[in-house]
Amino acid sequence: MPLDVNVDGDRISMTVPSNGNTIPAGQYMLFLVDSAGVPSKAPIVRVDQTSSTLPNVTTTQSSQLRTLAAHKAFDGNTTNVLNGDFNGSHTLLDTEPWWQVDFGRSRSLEKLTIYTRTDRWQARTRDVMVFVSDEPFTSTSIAATKSQPGVTSILLPGVQPATVTVPVNRSARYVRIQLQHRDHLNLREVVPAFGTTAPALAVAKASQTDASVTVRVTNTGNGPGTIQSVTLPGAGWSQTGGPGAPFTVPAGGETTLTLARGSVDGDLVLTPTSGAALRLALEKAPPQPVADLAVSRLWQSSTQVGVRIANTGDGAGTIESVALPGAGWAQTDGPSTPFVVGPGTATVLTLTRGSVDGDVVVTPAGGPVLRLALEKAPPAPAPNLALTKTGQTDTQVTVKVTNTGDAAGTIASIALPGAGWAQSSGPSAPFGVAAGAEATLTLTRGTVDGDLALTPASGAVLRLALGKAPPPPAANLTLTKTTETDTQVTVKVTNTGDAGGTIQSVTVPGAGWAQVSGPSAPFTVGPGAEQTLAFTRGTVDGDLVLTPTAGGILRLALTRAPVPDPDPEPSAVPDPTQGGWQLNGSSTITGGALQLTAPTSDQKGTAFWPTALDTTSGLTIEFDATIDSGSGADGLTMILADPARGAAPTSIGGGGGHLGFGGIPGWAVALGSFPNGTQTSSNYVGLSNGAQAGAWQTLSWLQTTPLLTPLQNTTRKVRVTIAAGTVTVALDGTPMITRAVDLPNRLLLGFSAATGGLTNRHAIRNLDVRGGIVEPPPPPPPSSVPDPAAGGWQLNGSSTIAGGALQLTAAAADQKGSAFYPTPVTVGSGITVEYEATIADGTGADGLTLALADPARGATPTSIGGGGGHLGFGGIPGWAVALSSFPNGTQTSGNFIGISDGALAGAWQTLNWRAASALATPLQNTTRRVKVTLTRTAITASIDGGLTVTYAASLPDQVLLGFTASTGGLTNRHAISNLTVSG
Repeated sequence: MPLDVNVDGDRISMTVPSNGNTIPAGQYMLFLVDSAGVPSKAPIVRVDQTSSTLPNVTTTQSSQLRTLAAHKAFDGNTTNVLNGDFNGSHTLLDTEPWWQVDFGRSRSLEKLTIYTRTDRWQARTRDVMVFVSDEPFTSTSIAATKSQPGVTSILLPGVQPATVTVPVNRSARYVRIQLQHRDHLNLREVVPAFGTTAPALAVAKASQTDASVTVRVTNTGNGPGTIQSVTLPGAGWSQTGGPGAPFTVPAGGETTLTLARGSVDGDLVLTPTSGAALRLALEKAPPQPVADLAVSRLWQSSTQVGVRIANTGDGAGTIESVALPGAGWAQTDGPSTPFVVGPGTATVLTLTRGSVDGDVVVTPAGGPVLRLALEKAPPAPAPNLALTKTGQTDTQVTVKVTNTGDAAGTIASIALPGAGWAQSSGPSAPFGVAAGAEATLTLTRGTVDGDLALTPASGAVLRLALGKAPPPPAANLTLTKTTETDTQVTVKVTNTGDAGGTIQSVTVPGAGWAQVSGPSAPFTVGPGAEQTLAFTRGTVDGDLVLTPTAGGILRLALTRAPVPDPDPEPSAVPDPTQGGWQLNGSSTITGGALQLTAPTSDQKGTAFWPTALDTTSGLTIEFDATIDSGSGADGLTMILADPARGAAPTSIGGGGGHLGFGGIPGWAVALGSFPNGTQTSSNYVGLSNGAQAGAWQTLSWLQTTPLLTPLQNTTRKVRVTIAAGTVTVALDGTPMITRAVDLPNRLLLGFSAATGGLTNRHAIRNLDVRGGIVEPPPPPPPSSVPDPAAGGWQLNGSSTIAGGALQLTAAAADQKGSAFYPTPVTVGSGITVEYEATIADGTGADGLTLALADPARGATPTSIGGGGGHLGFGGIPGWAVALSSFPNGTQTSGNFIGISDGALAGAWQTLNWRAASALATPLQNTTRRVKVTLTRTAITASIDGGLTVTYAASLPDQVLLGFTASTGGLTNRHAISNLTVSG
């Protein structure tokens, strides 16, 4: 049988097939045959069925001593222990220490073989508890685990021998081995033995309602099981959910069926491909309660009738509608339809009797219509009084009282509308109006609007709305503040009247106040006009007083000019122009401001302060936002990004209506100058929680407020306050948004903007942050390898030290460069390499690498690889972690992170990729933080704390640490800075 063989110097390793049926566990003789066919001396080797043959296995333990991790007791290595050089798992000194394995799914476990220490510490493995379960253990306490339902407990008393076999013979997913006392737990190896691959099918009821029942078909065996047919209990039963037969339940899996309950009890029968049928007793659906409604007359008078609707059934009845007999009939009391009559209860409706006989028709939901014959009300002679306006002048109103009834009516009192109103002619109250007659009243119009109210001796009050006498033309002056700065206040005098108004005098609040523009008193404000006055702010608070020729005095409270703080507290976060901010996309520091976009189409940019702020005790952020120089789109935001959900200082969102924010986890306060999604205004302030799902370049809004004045070609002062779970946004001192938002305690402060087909310059100035400071983390331990900019590195090819960084290539075609620290670093038990990689200033190719060169295979500090797609690495013996901005070999993405072990044989300028992941955002024109962790058996790399790639490599004990890069027909500057090496 051919085996995968790996030769490393004088060491030969090979991997047996993962299928335990191909090479079963046991003792084997291993021969090597030379080119002449002569076999070597045959050593005896053992093949065990260990975790290497099980997918998705997870091992854990209560604690870890040095590098003796949990997985070392489940790696197939049962080598004995000599002189304390232990090769298994090892906890610290714990109370009830434990080791645990999760097989990934339930399996038929026949037994466990436990290999213990055989040196002087073998006595630690005494009084051992073995727990077995299909469900996760809910506690690490031995007492609690013993009492957990479904857990099998096995005690191994005394000191255990070097190898102990524990019979299990049950389904198991989780196995825990635990000491009952305080000690170290040492395990050399744990080897499970599983049963056959046959299925183990079972059916059980999962849930039930009056209308349906859900059953679960489970397979706790080690092989798939097929249900050939499903037989339902009988009449009325049907399957409404789950797969139709035949269907297969995978090993360790389950399938759910949903059934509509029928009218008979019976068994659900599931017939497998092999084995006994599965039966589950099911009950029919319970009978539904029903209403029994009836309608009857409860009482009757000459004007009303009481109708009773009774329910003698055991279910509630719903009355959908009540139709009255006809003209004059009305319901005056009782519930409006639809209403419910409960079982054993009754509802009474009071009806005013009308002028026709007929049936009241009560229509229940789902039942027969109920009818009750009713008689009309007996007629009675009565007046029928009405009040109408017959004429009106500027000074008088004439009204008429008419009686169209068949009996005389009496007006008991007359109430006039109010001030100035008087009766000038007509009868005084009380007065009578005969049947078929009328009476006329003349009134002098007063100074208020109101109702004329005539109260009859019986019946409803007669009301007639009357308007006051029209006023003579007059001015209507108001005084409002329009703008305010630290040095000046502008006010406006507005006249909404129909005559001119004159301001006789203007009195300022006090010392230091002075009028600097606008008309001097006396001045007149015409009807529908306004006048603007500007004042220099003084040193006292007080009222601005304008005295009109007629009418009340106009007052406006004004505050004195603010006194500059002689020793202002610095902002908790520096303004972006002072440095320290991460600029992304189109963001630049230009003209003394953070410019997020130039007035160019299809731009987007972000800027982040790299240290998260703490919102626990409140946070206030002020800044000046400018939108100008373009054709009107799209807007800018202040971002509160959530690092717990993946936001980073290098994050950048979508363009256009996403305003550079959509796609970044968190929240944003936006100034929008173009309609976005549900926004119809081209000028608004909004609070967003991210991109709107399923919509193109559209944000989801928690709250928005349209603006009365344009944002275009203005600079606005924005103030955002976060306190007690509430975000408040003010624009130029005016509150615009107040919204309760559940914010995390740590947020990244940033700004974003974007343009689409239209353009604008978006800029931020004068940032001031109060509160929210998070103390920076302690500095990392000193690097064991100096940064290349500090000297001591071997520079090759196009590599130089430029601008405080290692520049591997300039932005020119056909360059390649490398740089190596001349002293090899020891991989040992692991090292971590972190650095910042910049790819910028060019047309898009090819990429850079962290090179892990192998001196044992000929790599030296002067090594340099091939150009173009070789990234300056191809041809150097060793391994490399690459950031590539151009498709390379099997990679179709123009932005990916990958791990290579050298040039791809037979291909031109192409690397052989062992692992790679495409990036969601471009590498071009960005600086990215890369972290690479090395062990003797693996290389793991991540970018900006997010996307990770891993390759199981077999590294030598020492490597040469270096960086490489190259360009081809396209160009880029490739640079490395801020290198740290630890471990």
